[in-house]
Amino acid sequence: MEQALDRPNVGMRGKLFEGYAPQFLCLFSLMLTHFLIAAHFTSRTIQDLLPLKFFGEVMVLGTLPVLALILLCAIKITVRQIDKPTITLVRLVYSNRSWILRSLLLFAIMLPTAQAFVALKVAIPSIVPFYADPYLAALDRMLFLGIDPWRFTHAIFGLPATVVIDWVYASWGGVATAVMLWAAFDRDPQFQIKAAFSLFLTWAVLGNALAIALSSVGPIFYYDFYGATTFAPLMEMLPESLILHDARNFLLESLGQGNFGSGISAAPSLHVAVTCLLFLMVRTKFRNRWVTSFAATYLVLIFIGSIHLAWHYALDGIISLFAVPLIWRYAVRSQAQTSASDQIQAVR
Repeated sequence: MEQALDRPNVGMRGKLFEGYAPQFLCLFSLMLTHFLIAAHFTSRTIQDLLPLKFFGEVMVLGTLPVLALILLCAIKITVRQIDKPTITLVRLVYSNRSWILRSLLLFAIMLPTAQAFVALKVAIPSIVPFYADPYLAALDRMLFLGIDPWRFTHAIFGLPATVVIDWVYASWGGVATAVMLWAAFDRDPQFQIKAAFSLFLTWAVLGNALAIALSSVGPIFYYDFYGATTFAPLMEMLPESLILHDARNFLLESLGQGNFGSGISAAPSLHVAVTCLLFLMVRTKFRNRWVTSFAATYLVLIFIGSIHLAWHYALDGIISLFAVPLIWRYAVRSQAQTSASDQIQAVR
């Protein structure tokens, strides 16, 4: 929108989906199907899954990127002392109507998907009772030559580093929200559909389908659900002052209630999956060594934290690190094929 100030006659004036209507409609159809599947398996009504009050409150969040850009343009118009500032601003908004409407529509449809993801995550033990933890723990030891991987991380990182890792891990909720907003509101429709499609598949395939198949709780809940002290030495190394204990208590207290942010699931790690997707988005969008390095560092810290803080087995994150690039590559390939097809049709 700011670029339009320098080129007032140039804007997103094309159709709503900017040539990507089939991809967006396919995504919307899959999101609707995912929502209906969640309603079926959780025996909840649509109103229960998506309360109107919650929908309205979160949609306010979705308007913030648009309002922020409008505000920036208004400031720029004022600084440049452009004649007829109100008319200029209205024209800018109108010239960007395709992006604004498309992004708000995409964000609005993402909300039921997010709620469906949470509902299915909460319902995992009722669909497939938790069973996989002993197998995942055994595979971890096998991969790391008979040693629990958390013993390596705690041998390397002392208490001060553990506190920092705990803070970084706790920041993930805000980062995940930012990823969702970025995917919904990016100006480039090709990147937008690619990111949104990848995020949806990460939620639905990894966070729901595979999580149900690998129904597990993670080391942090091992004693609570299996009654075994296998990971008691790990838990003793995590002081009560860490944020993770508050999160752990919340998840136990809200078990089966369907509160936003609730639900216990270990494999695969959605923390690692969404952070890996963020890294791929950053690398694709910016192609800047420093920005990409920062995103890569954050990914490494989240992966280490998932093991170090007892939330996950190493295998949980490894699965995500293999699966998400495949999801991203598929989305990239599908868009590349579509673009090539469009060019051929244009030549004809």
